[in-house]
Amino acid sequence: MVLSMLHKTKEMLLWTLGLVAFVVFFALPGFSRAAAPVPDVVVTIKPLHGLASALMQGVGSPYLLIRGNMSPHTYALKPSAAARIERADIVFMIGPELETSLVSPLSSLAASAQIVALGQGAREAFGETDNPDPHVWLDPLMAAHMVDAMEGVLVRTDPAHATTYKANADRLQDRLNDLHQRLAQRLAPVSGVPFITFHEAYTYFEKRYHLAGKGSISLSEQQRPGARHIRELQQMITARDIACVFAEPQFSDALVDLLVEGSGARKAVLDPLGIDLAPGPELYFELMDGLADTFHACLSGGSAPPDS
Repeated sequence: MVLSMLHKTKEMLLWTLGLVAFVVFFALPGFSRAAAPVPDVVVTIKPLHGLASALMQGVGSPYLLIRGNMSPHTYALKPSAAARIERADIVFMIGPELETSLVSPLSSLAASAQIVALGQGAREAFGETDNPDPHVWLDPLMAAHMVDAMEGVLVRTDPAHATTYKANADRLQDRLNDLHQRLAQRLAPVSGVPFITFHEAYTYFEKRYHLAGKGSISLSEQQRPGARHIRELQQMITARDIACVFAEPQFSDALVDLLVEGSGARKAVLDPLGIDLAPGPELYFELMDGLADTFHACLSGGSAPPDS
C-alpha cells in the first residue's frame, strides 16, 4: 500500500512538473500559439509609406514600391515589384492622377488586393474637388485624413491588431497636429513673399500656410515649357519682384538658372517626395519640416530656422 501511494505521488509530481513546463514554454517571449497573420501592405510613394509605417509599428512593415528618383507618373514596374503587388492584401496609393503608370498594372496584378486610393477622399473632405493637384500629402491636415482612412482599412482587414493600429493612429494624429502648428508658425513671416515653383505640386501647401505662389515653370512633369512661357516667367520675375524660384531634384536646373540669371531672385531646391530621405515612420515629418525650412530660408533670404 505504501508503495502504491508513493507511485501515485510520483505520478502526480511528474504531471505537475509537466504542466508547469508547458505553461512556461508557451509563455516564453516571441512564442505565439496562434499568431494572427499580418496583412501584406504595399505603398506607392515615400510620404504615404512613411505614414503607413507609423500606423503599422509593432505589427509589420509596409513595402515601398516607388524608390529613388522615379516619378510616380512614369514609374515602370520591375519584376520583383510586380511580384510584391501580386501577393499584396492592401495597396495604398494617392490615385490615378498621381500614379498614372500604375493604373493598368494594378488592375491586373492586384486582383485579390484592396486598392485604396486616398487622394480623392482627402480633397473632398476639404472641399478641393476642383483642384487637380494630386500632391495632397503636402497639407498635414489632409495627411491626417488619409491616416484615418488607412487606419480604417487596416482595422477591418486585421482586427486582431486593431488596438495597436488605433493607438498608433492616435499618436500619429497628435504628431500631425503638432507639425501643422509648427509649420504655420515657421512660415507666417514669409507668407506674402512671392515665388515660383518648378511644377504645380504645392497648391495645398501654399493654401494651408498662406504662401504667395505666383506660378510654375512647367505645367506638368511631362510637358516641357515653351519659349513663350519662359519669356513670360522672366517678365513676371522682374515685374512682381519674385524672391525665389524653386527647382526640384528630379529635373534639370537649367531652366531655373536661366530664369534667375540677372534677376536678383534666389534659387532653392524643393523635394516633395523625400527622394534623399530614409524610408520609415519619421520620413513624413522630416519631409515636411525640410520643405518649410527651404521655403523660409529662400523667401526670407536667410538661413533655415532651427527646429522649434
